[in-house]
Order: sequence, then structure tokens, then C-alpha cells
Amino acid sequence: YYSKRILLIHWTKPFALTEFLVPPKLGIDWRPKGWLKEIVENRLTVGVEDYGQGRILDLAMNPEIVLVRSRMQDYHGGRWWYDEQVIENEAPFQTVFHEIWKTVFTPSIAVKKRLETTMADMNLTPYTYTAAHCRVLYAMDDREEWVKKTWAENAVNCASELRPQTTIFFTSDSANATYYAQQYVQDHNRSVRIATRVPNPNPPLHIDFEWKGRPASDFVDGFVDLYILASADCVTYNKGGYGILGSFMGRNASCSMRQDAIS
Repeated sequence: YYSKRILLIHWTKPFALTEFLVPPKLGIDWRPKGWLKEIVENRLTVGVEDYGQGRILDLAMNPEIVLVRSRMQDYHGGRWWYDEQVIENEAPFQTVFHEIWKTVFTPSIAVKKRLETTMADMNLTPYTYTAAHCRVLYAMDDREEWVKKTWAENAVNCASELRPQTTIFFTSDSANATYYAQQYVQDHNRSVRIATRVPNPNPPLHIDFEWKGRPASDFVDGFVDLYILASADCVTYNKGGYGILGSFMGRNASCSMRQDAIS
């Protein structure tokens, strides 16, 4: 807005982003098309390429620079950078992120259909449940079973603390962690209901390096669970940025909790 530039999002690996997310009606159409797409794809095009947060706005404000490219990964969605810029009476990060996400992205047809079916199968209604994301395979091929069990039980406890006596949507990258969460609730006769499912494929595929030879449909469930997290009233998460993103996407990001995940 300040730089009067056009914002485009170009994601092709391993599939086009539009396989999973598309611009909403009356929202921002971020898809590069035609001759503009060719320019964005051409790495030799005259322009400036920068991967940091701090310099993007400075580069964009330079009228002599036609094209500014940026690629970054931030587990917190740019929150800390935003908070440094915010002035009195401006909207908080949680509100801004939620509203911008709705303006920029909506689920593709494939994601939307499976999302509706999945929530119906688990009898989930938006904003009437708490979500717990328990990632136990972060940067590891496997963990000891006692770690999975401990983390799963802790995730359930954190969700119960956020919203006692409620339905908990439990999602994990481990089928065993899912089983431990279900068993924990059953054994302790807790006044909560666990809504969950085994990942498909199991364990979930990493879209950045496990995509060769696979169709885009194998990665749809990752976006489905992300939107189920975002439709929760409160979200608790542990490692990585997936659970954090689901929390930020929701309308009540202030109701969240990071789990201790120490082994």
C-alpha cells in the first residue's frame, strides 16, 4: 500500500499454489498471468531479489527499482516485525493477519470439499471446539513412544485448560500420538470429546521435499487440517510453524497456547 506496488504470489514447487488456495471473490488476485507471469518466472529479469524482512519496504519504496522479489520463511507470520512497526491505536497483529488471510486466500474446490466432508464426519461446527496440534516428528524420522505419549497427553491437557469441558480436535503427524490422545481421554473419563483421524497419508507428507512422483491430492489433507485448526475457538500447538499458522488464521488468535515439548 505504501509503495503503490502490485503484490504477486508465485509458488510452483511442487504444485501451483492454486491447487490448494485461490484468491477469494472481491479479494486480492495475486496470481501472475500472461506476460507478467513470464517476467516473474524469469530469474534473469532486471530487478532486486532480497530474502530478509527488514529491507523489503526500503527496496519497494525506491522508484528506480521496477521489480522486487522476496522469499522468506517465518514461523510467526511476520508478527515480530509487525509489532515493531505498529503505532498507537492500530489494529493488533492477530486481527490484521486474520483479515488479510481472508482477503488473499480461500480454499480451492478440492480443499473445500474435503474440508466440509471431514468436519461433518467428525461432527465439528466452527468455533465450538478447541484444537490441539501435536507435532512429534519435527526434524526427525521418529521419536520414542514415551515421548509421543507424553506430548499427546500434554496437548490434550493444554486444550482442556483453554476451554474445559469441550470438544477437542486433535491433529498430529503421528498415528500413534493420535491413539495416545484418544486413550488418555478414555482412561481418565474426562468430560471432553476427542475428534480426530489418522493422517492420510500417514505420516503426513512434507510438501517441500516429499512430493516427487505424487499427485497434488496427496497434500490436500494438510490444508484441510490447517483450516480446521483455524475454525477452532482456541488453538494449542507445539513445534514448528504449522499450528501457529492455524492459530493466526482463526478469528480468535489471542486464545492460544504453546505446549511444552521437551524430551
